[in-house]
Amino acid sequence: MAIFEINKSNLVYNVNYIRKRLNNGVKLCAMVKGNAYGHNIEVVSKIIEPFVDYFGVATIEEGIALRHSGVEKNILCVGKCTDDKLYDASKYNIEVSVEDFGQLKNLESSKLKIKMHLKIDTGMHRLGFNDLKEFSKALSLIKNSKNLRLLGVFTHFSVASVENYNNQLKTFEKYLKLCPKNIIVHCSNSLASRYNSLQYDMVRVGLSIYGYGESHLKKVLKVKSKVISIRHIKKGEKVGYDGSFIATNDTIIGTIFLGYYDGINRKLSNNGYVRINNNRYRIVGNICMDMFMVEIDNSIKVGDEVVIFENADEWAEKCQTIPYEIITSFKSERMEIKIIK
Repeated sequence: MAIFEINKSNLVYNVNYIRKRLNNGVKLCAMVKGNAYGHNIEVVSKIIEPFVDYFGVATIEEGIALRHSGVEKNILCVGKCTDDKLYDASKYNIEVSVEDFGQLKNLESSKLKIKMHLKIDTGMHRLGFNDLKEFSKALSLIKNSKNLRLLGVFTHFSVASVENYNNQLKTFEKYLKLCPKNIIVHCSNSLASRYNSLQYDMVRVGLSIYGYGESHLKKVLKVKSKVISIRHIKKGEKVGYDGSFIATNDTIIGTIFLGYYDGINRKLSNNGYVRINNNRYRIVGNICMDMFMVEIDNSIKVGDEVVIFENADEWAEKCQTIPYEIITSFKSERMEIKIIK
């Protein structure tokens, strides 16, 4: 009944657009954490694998899902890899992020072959080494280990501004001076990757891949459903839970088969719009768990296709949130996935 539509051409276009601005030899890590920002991690990764060098995930489970889907490129888990996931990280060749000396000692104690990137806290104050002496100890431990292999060192910018980049880079460079030369250095996210001086050896690009953050990019995802029921109601009648919509005239109400469980933000109640037959129709009443209602006209019939979602920026503004939250809320497993060539 519902369709989760991925535009393959737009997805590849965005990746290649980003590729073209990278310095020669700079690797591209496609961030597919959070189920590829809500776009379906297996589908997205298989489409773009020929055009990227790395995939970034938040959990070892996401990395395993990529391996099971046939992905062969490098996978970096940027989230915390707990001790109980070390065996899987080694088995599935997933590179882990190490944030402190205690975690590193646990990796060494496991006796497993582990590939890693050391994370530096330069201002986010979330994860990462924040003491030069501890970092130096970590490098010594890795150098003398038979099982641990250092592949990279990285940090994460907390604010997208040149001033913030420069401030965090000053801290980052203090750590880089201690590092061996043959590792991958990376710090740039989607926005920072626009600056040549911030690209280092690799950039980690997320939101831009899916068509957000720059006007030249193309949106990748549409969510569609159908009109499943039509009601003629009279002036003064109420629609939906709590009667939050009261008809000011005799009108027609269409019911759409998707709801907040599927990722339709409840703040769109009496606030959002959908497209049916290329015309916009207003959402009325409170969004339900599996359905919602729109005010329609006589041209609409049961079974007509409804374009519910195609631009997270518009939804984010109405819901007073960020595009990330909007697109990561969709549950593609509840819908028929359709790839548009």
